Amino acid sequence: MLFLDNTNDSMNTATPIGILFPQRPINLVGTINDFEPHNLYSLTVNTPLASGIALQGLTGNLNVAVLDNNGNLIASGNNLGTSNEAFQAFFPTSGQYFINVFQNTSGITSNYELALFPADVNVNINTINNSNDNPNTPTFLGTLAPEIPISQSARINNLDRIDNYRIILKEPLIVEAALEKINNNIEIAVLDSNRNLIARGDKSNILNDAFTVPLSIPGDYDITVFQSDIVGDESFSDYNLALFPRTPNDNSFSNDNVALFPQTVNARLDSSIEATDEVVRNRENTAFVFKEDYLLNATSNTPITIDLISRSNGFDPLLEVYQIPKDSLLEPERRQIPIAANDNGDNEINNVDARIGPGVEPDILGISSQLTLSQEFNYLLRVTYIPQLPFRANFTLSASVDNGSISLQKVLLGNPVGEEIIGVESSINSFE
Repeated sequence: MLFLDNTNDSMNTATPIGILFPQRPINLVGTINDFEPHNLYSLTVNTPLASGIALQGLTGNLNVAVLDNNGNLIASGNNLGTSNEAFQAFFPTSGQYFINVFQNTSGITSNYELALFPADVNVNINTINNSNDNPNTPTFLGTLAPEIPISQSARINNLDRIDNYRIILKEPLIVEAALEKINNNIEIAVLDSNRNLIARGDKSNILNDAFTVPLSIPGDYDITVFQSDIVGDESFSDYNLALFPRTPNDNSFSNDNVALFPQTVNARLDSSIEATDEVVRNRENTAFVFKEDYLLNATSNTPITIDLISRSNGFDPLLEVYQIPKDSLLEPERRQIPIAANDNGDNEINNVDARIGPGVEPDILGISSQLTLSQEFNYLLRVTYIPQLPFRANFTLSASVDNGSISLQKVLLGNPVGEEIIGVESSINSFE
């Protein structure tokens, strides 16, 4: 195993790790931090190979990518955080390649172990049966961010007629998708996480296919490049896929495109919690905590974002959502099933003390920080607070969906009280 003190953050200074041979693993270890946010390794491939890539022993959120000699992405990890990452990469031709281990965000320090497990594919690139033929095993391209393009180069042929890619969206974006190709027998399509078609290219343009698609709901999306017509036994097409994300208010896009984004529906409620409130146990504390409860209703099967914004210094709340049978709100307590929770909010958003919503990393053991509702149940939104100074804390709850409706209503001793706050613009109520 190699132990490396790397100054290898560019292709010109990449650390060489030798020649990749079938059935001969390569193992090395390293460290990533703000002084060394990238570790780039170069390797030589003498014959087409498939190799397992594993990144493990992580103590922080790192990712790994495989690049060709021109810096084009071949394959990358799943970017799921501090868990181990493992995926397969194909090295289609002999030559030089690069492995990049890098921070996902600044401020991360982590050790890592990188391992390559090469195997002889015994075929040339035209007959490799890529794992991303299956929509259940797409190649992960990355998380979309405004003004940061993502690109991928590959080949379609009669034996490998489809390439499936996965992207992650964390905010509403407009994406220009471009497909450069050498034959007109391949197309491109954009699908949601349920494989429903959102947009498709125009195959009438022989060599360059470009279109704009608005993506309004954070989550996973699939990009599929596929062969539409079979022309001869050896028909193939090399292609370059590029995605150019922009914010919806970017002036480089027309108002027609921006209008395709639905307006967010929001229910906003000002409230407070204090030492005279009801006492319960919450998901992260076995001692008693004070609570405030709210009945939550929203369009079913629609991603929900809930923000708790503190208006009191030193307020450290926990935000929870419970699923409850239709015939009861609170009785008996054991019928409440926790389905979402968050404690620390989204660190990138100022003043958000807790956030449940699409793309939010879970921070309470064993429970998600993402939420959709079902028509079969009631849902209770709960704010809990360990009794300490200040004895009274003021906060704002903001619950929103991109489509449909949403509402909040305060619950006291098992009964909804006050006016129901329905998700329309400027609906604000207060319980002080």
